[in-house]
Parts: sequence; C-alpha cells; structure tokens
Amino acid sequence: MNLINEISSHIEINKEVPQIKCRLFEDNESCVKVAKAPILTPRTKHIALEYHHFRSYIDEGLISIKSIRTDEQNADILTKSVGDPQFTYLQKKTNGH
Repeated sequence: MNLINEISSHIEINKEVPQIKCRLFEDNESCVKVAKAPILTPRTKHIALEYHHFRSYIDEGLISIKSIRTDEQNADILTKSVGDPQFTYLQKKTNGH
C-alpha cells in the first residue's frame, strides 16, 4: 500500500484495495484444526508468527479452509508421486470430465 500512496502523489489512481477471498482445501485434519483454533496450545506455541498471521485471515473470512479427503486432493498430482489410476482420476476431475 505504501507504493500506491507514493505513486498517487504523482498521478491519480484508484487506491481502493480489492478484497480477495480464497478457499483452501486441506487433507490433513490436524492442520485444519490448528488453522481454525482461536487460541494457542502448548503444542502450537512454537509455530512461527507468519502462520498466526495466516490464521487472522481465516478469522476475517478472507481465507476459508475446508477439509477434503486425501484421495480427492488435486494438488497431489503436482506435489507427490501418485499411482497411474489416482493420477488419471485427479486429472479428469480437475479438467471437469
């Protein structure tokens, strides 16, 4: 936002910041619970500050986090080795076939 303020002193621009909402699908139930937890526990107090910042976006409704079954996680075809049947299934599901 500082860059926009600096530029706007020279030219007229719209300073309105767009509200972007994001939906996150997570297949790890523990991650979902930690992300939605309103307080720190002895097991989560070591988590870095940036993750608590992420949680504030969830609290504000800018990010929604949803549970998804592991075999339905589309990101797996990009992040790990999956077998041919699972790869084909996720590829078809992603392409809408």
